[in-house]
Amino acid sequence: MGEKEKNDLFYVCSLIEYAGRRTKNHRGDVVAAMDDAFSCHSQGGSFEI
Repeated sequence: MGEKEKNDLFYVCSLIEYAGRRTKNHRGDVVAAMDDAFSCHSQGGSFEI
């Protein structure tokens, strides 16, 4: 894994951690909500978390 990939991974993990703390949810719940939102969005749905 190159330096850019490590930085990208750290950014995503930090974003998930921040969202979990901000919304008082577990990290797994945040990831599940993001997964649902992005899969719905890619199929033409709205983007809401």
